[in-house]
Amino acid sequence: MAVRTEDAAAIGACAHGFPVVTGRVGTMDLPKMIAAIETATRREAVIGNEYTEAHALDHATLEALPGVGRGRPGAGHVSPGGKRGKYGAVARKMMTFRLLRRFTAPREARRRIRPRLRELGYPGDVVDELLVAVGEAMTNAVLYGAPEPGSQAADDITVTLRTEAASCVIEVTSPKTGWAVTPATCPDAMAPNGRGMFVIDRFTDAWKVTQGPGGTTISLSRRLPAPTAERAGRV
Repeated sequence: MAVRTEDAAAIGACAHGFPVVTGRVGTMDLPKMIAAIETATRREAVIGNEYTEAHALDHATLEALPGVGRGRPGAGHVSPGGKRGKYGAVARKMMTFRLLRRFTAPREARRRIRPRLRELGYPGDVVDELLVAVGEAMTNAVLYGAPEPGSQAADDITVTLRTEAASCVIEVTSPKTGWAVTPATCPDAMAPNGRGMFVIDRFTDAWKVTQGPGGTTISLSRRLPAPTAERAGRV
């Protein structure tokens, strides 16, 4: 990925056969940078619609960031007043569905949720950011959410999308209750995994993990666009 369009030729000359794509992002905000890179690579057909390709690209981008910035990327959002978004009291369920706990589940969840996020009025880059976060939550559920041995629980993942006051909340529930949740920090660049919660933290306003008899639920929250938030507050 060239930092500037005019850099493409110079970078291509030493790319050793790897494809080079260009794109523009008018900010140093990490979620928008990652979304712009994914958009450019899809446009040039470097990656396709397979979830595993987008997932690998997101993680490769995180590993590359220290080389173009100062120090290691940090987690966290800054919102007005220095406070993170809170889940509201007024809820309206928009959709809920179940998927078998297999490696195609993250891609299918993203496919189903995308049109709903557009209906809520989110701009394209925010939709992309939320879908990356959903993909990470789904991947954790696929990898770690199997029912306990001997359990009668179904081996599937339940996904719910609803609005709560001024926020959209997406919940991903898997049957297992005891799997450990990694910290929302960026691990060492050479670490083979452990970036999922860091990505979720970057692409949402708030998130939480709840574990109980019904399984493990990862809840993701993002403020609604202003007009939609006003309508949701009147429900």
